[in-house]
Amino acid sequence: MIRSFSVTVLILLSFHLKAQNYYQLEIDSQLVAPKLALKFEPTQLAWRFPAVSVAIEHRLGNNFSIEYKYGSILAWDVFEDDITYFADKSGFKSAITLKLYASESKSLSGLRGWLNSNEATGVLPFMGLELLYNEINYDRTRVFRLDCGSGCEYFEKATYGITRQELGVRWNLGFLTNLVGPLDFELQGAIGFINQDFTPDSRRPQNFDRMYGRDYDDEFQGIVPSLNLSFKLMYSIK
Repeated sequence: MIRSFSVTVLILLSFHLKAQNYYQLEIDSQLVAPKLALKFEPTQLAWRFPAVSVAIEHRLGNNFSIEYKYGSILAWDVFEDDITYFADKSGFKSAITLKLYASESKSLSGLRGWLNSNEATGVLPFMGLELLYNEINYDRTRVFRLDCGSGCEYFEKATYGITRQELGVRWNLGFLTNLVGPLDFELQGAIGFINQDFTPDSRRPQNFDRMYGRDYDDEFQGIVPSLNLSFKLMYSIK
């Protein structure tokens, strides 16, 4: 009787330990790169060229994913001088990001060693390579001084369009954490370079002597550094 009772206790204890280990593994493995997710980026609504930006991310391998992002520019006047120099905004922002997630979740204090094997604590770091292309259109109004010959000059107020194209690459570093249920929060910083090209349309006067207004570029072509800090709300479909 005592022997049977002891065997029963050992069996139940063994089952309890196995179940506990299995349950702990399940808890630790909940935070993983999504197989398929929809994202919304509220930070794109801020600053000079606000955009409604959404993204789709899907997993290509255990820790490797790709994200497609598109944002439609909103015709908002954000700053006081937008109505004069950045009016009637339109266009888009787009990017493709290749992302590599850590093999397991980490603690915030352990982000520095995110490729090392640490106990999972609810934050999943990642790094990524982002390729971006933006095209933004807006109208600008200035006063121009033109020469009409023989000491003659006149002033003309003109409204014309500018197309701003940006092609660049940025290195991303960030992390993913769960908010509630299938809703996750993603925070990331990016650094890189962008080739910018500003081109005015034919409505801008030609052969003017001088233009007046704030010192915003009408024409520019060159490579500039790019920094970005953003967050996304992510809904995991599966």
